[in-house]
Amino acid sequence: MGTFYLSLCCIGDPSQGILMKLFNGRSKSLFSAIATLFAGITVLILSGFNLNFSADILFHAIFFGVMMATCTFSFCKALGRGPLSFSALIVALSLIVPAFYGIILGDKPSNFFFVGLAILIVAIVLLNLDFDKAENKQKSKLDWLWVIFISLAFLGNGVACCINTDFSKTFNGEYTYEMLLIAFIVSAFLQFIPAIFTDRKTFKEDKKQLFILTPLWGLCNGATNSCVILAIAEGIMASVLFPVVSGVSMTISFVVSALVFKEKFKPLKFVGFSLGILSVI
Repeated sequence: MGTFYLSLCCIGDPSQGILMKLFNGRSKSLFSAIATLFAGITVLILSGFNLNFSADILFHAIFFGVMMATCTFSFCKALGRGPLSFSALIVALSLIVPAFYGIILGDKPSNFFFVGLAILIVAIVLLNLDFDKAENKQKSKLDWLWVIFISLAFLGNGVACCINTDFSKTFNGEYTYEMLLIAFIVSAFLQFIPAIFTDRKTFKEDKKQLFILTPLWGLCNGATNSCVILAIAEGIMASVLFPVVSGVSMTISFVVSALVFKEKFKPLKFVGFSLGILSVI
């Protein structure tokens, strides 16, 4: 079952970035807030409405909710200002953080882990070294707002995954849905606060996209976060799970960026793409 959960993570993780990029409306804050609410609904359905709450999970749940809000809100904003390939791969790199955290907690990866990790880092660097900026009208300028948002998304995702790892090891897979449900409620609440002030006037023009894309994003996010905890509880080491998900997510995002969003890449990009696949193998 651990491998099955890992496979679902590899599908659900990149799907979230793709769905966010497909949303081209102006109500970015509202998108992330509603999508997170649907992630909570997904977790509730996956639990079969059979929940058993404990006060012991509150710390993990609230902390995870804050980090999830930081990541979701910031990543959505970043995608509104930059390419999917670059943004998704920076966030994919954040999965290295919980991989090392797993080692600190006692995971003992093989030498192949470190070789694959080195290849993964080289691949991500190559894939982002010379993104074709010809499409960017502001090619001579660095979008500092994008840098801030993607940095916050990197931090939020990396820390959130560490919390997932710690929670899974602490409770051995128990209270998974209860923790995530509380976390998503906290996260949605925090994101609705700015949305009330920034997206009131744009909701009507974006409501069709919001009603279509947010449930899909919520399904992917809720299922992915559930599978991360369950996979670790089934014995998949965090130091293996997160680099694999990172590599597959990077590869899928690269392909979709080129084929769907028509982002242009130079030959160096394809070298990085190949290394990304190799790092997973």
